[in-house]
Amino acid sequence: SALNEKNITISELYGMRDQIMQIYPSKFVHFYTVHFFKDAIHKFLTNTFQSVIRDEPIFVSELELKESMLGNRLGHYFETLACAQIAGLHLIFIEFTPSKDILFNVSMVIRHPQPANSRDEAITMVQRHCNSGQTFPWSQADSILYKNISIIKSHFENILQLILNLKHNQTNIQDLPSNFLSSNTFSTVVQNQIPLDIPSLPFLPSVSILLRCSDVLSHHGTSPYGFVNWHNYLSLIPRNSSHVYIHSEPLNYKGSEQSAHFCNNLTQELVFFISRHFRKSVIAVRRGFALDGLVQLSLANLTICSPSTFCLFPALYQQHSVAFQLSSLIANGNASVTFTSTWKWIEYPPLQQFGEYDLSTSNAFNDVMTLLTSPHPATVPNNLTYLHPDGTLIQISGTRTIYLLDQRKLRPFQSKDAFLKRGFSFESVVNMQYPQWPVGDPLY
Repeated sequence: SALNEKNITISELYGMRDQIMQIYPSKFVHFYTVHFFKDAIHKFLTNTFQSVIRDEPIFVSELELKESMLGNRLGHYFETLACAQIAGLHLIFIEFTPSKDILFNVSMVIRHPQPANSRDEAITMVQRHCNSGQTFPWSQADSILYKNISIIKSHFENILQLILNLKHNQTNIQDLPSNFLSSNTFSTVVQNQIPLDIPSLPFLPSVSILLRCSDVLSHHGTSPYGFVNWHNYLSLIPRNSSHVYIHSEPLNYKGSEQSAHFCNNLTQELVFFISRHFRKSVIAVRRGFALDGLVQLSLANLTICSPSTFCLFPALYQQHSVAFQLSSLIANGNASVTFTSTWKWIEYPPLQQFGEYDLSTSNAFNDVMTLLTSPHPATVPNNLTYLHPDGTLIQISGTRTIYLLDQRKLRPFQSKDAFLKRGFSFESVVNMQYPQWPVGDPLY
């Protein structure tokens, strides 16, 4: 084609982007959804934007990179990049909800250095490598994400540089002064179990730990979220670590006041647990500050991740050492998969999950602490009771089907009669957004 002959330029791609946004605004979803990538593939295969891009090898996808749900958003962003790269496609991102988020400044067009010779050739590659239909690609060991880690690392580095440049006016991590972050931005700073009153701390710690808490408590059933057993921290953290930062979500992120109180107490216990064993190290907790956390998890000498997509991409980028808790959330929990030479799975003690249990009882916190601090914890926390015991009636938000929780499986009622003849009442049904028990046999 004419454009291929003269090697399409960045400015021409931006011109096409402007035209697409003007001509086809109703063709886009306009809000974040896990279906962006599937929708983009459908539009590519049906040549939705032919009047603008003609028969050029160009992939058009909606994009919304924001700090909320950032790990999942990055996952779909990198999935799109990997597909376009392997299929020989130039890439145009469409963003209909501009924001002040720093990540809005990522490049909206990416020119492929060696594009496919024809649209038909690119279609073949997309159908072969991209059209998997995976809703959460990071959960599959054979995902296109993990087959293109070099592509992800290259573009992720651009994101890290963008954060440093626009947020801290720095282009190189080595240029950051040693005492760069105000201690007021940390919720806890401790050394030798004693709170420290110091004005500032270094931007980059020796060790970065991601601690997810509210997700662990808010996902019910066989959730892939959980806590790293604390004895793993003792075996992984080097004795000469000067600063250990624990990155966690704000206490008002997801969940109730009760879970916020639980997570706050748990984090404080972890700080003093580590501090007892590393008396010379400064242990500090920082909540929120997702963009800083992304950089710190990527560049610390050691990064320790609980199951999280937010920690996945820093871990894939890491050039020093990574320890990632084994979980079905990432690569289906396949410990034989090693992504990089710096990657290590945390396999034992296994992931400690509490989403199924009622943590509002008086002894629940102490029971959880006993399990997290035991080098050989019980697989099932015998002293905790189920939040939703067998016999609970459950309906998933936005759906009509009602399930009976039976032997920790969701058994769907196949009719209203099947529900009523067992003596159940619709007033007893619990509405739930993220139940993650497996589905069992239907009830007739």
